[in-house]
Amino acid sequence: SNLMQMLATLYFEQGRYENAEALLTTLLKGRERAGRLDDRWIVGAKGLLSRVYSRQRRYAESERLRLDVLAANRRAYGENNATVGASLYNLACITALQGKHSEALDWLQQAVTHGFRDVDSLLEDTDLTSLRNDARFEAIVAQARTPK
Repeated sequence: SNLMQMLATLYFEQGRYENAEALLTTLLKGRERAGRLDDRWIVGAKGLLSRVYSRQRRYAESERLRLDVLAANRRAYGENNATVGASLYNLACITALQGKHSEALDWLQQAVTHGFRDVDSLLEDTDLTSLRNDARFEAIVAQARTPK
């Protein structure tokens, strides 16, 4: 399965999203049938499939997978973990792309509260462009600039 995920990653990087999607959905169905829902491989594959859907502008499907990844990361690592913070950040991005600005800012606030401190990403990630003129966004960036 690791080899298959590596191939799916290569497809993604080459912009061959349909190939990556087909491979990932087939592999995920097999793992889910085996009852291995929190397997780190499954979480990684769902994260990659979410990125595929996002590139295809299938934002609602991407968001559903990102919620699954967040739940699995919370179970695996607890609340105060950089992986959980990154999952929350990814949810902020996908909701912002859907025009759900208030929800995106809520996710972003949670990400920073949980230790996300990548100010460069906050300021440069094009997924967040629609949020940058909001006073809440500016407050979140200011909080991210302070050590946890």
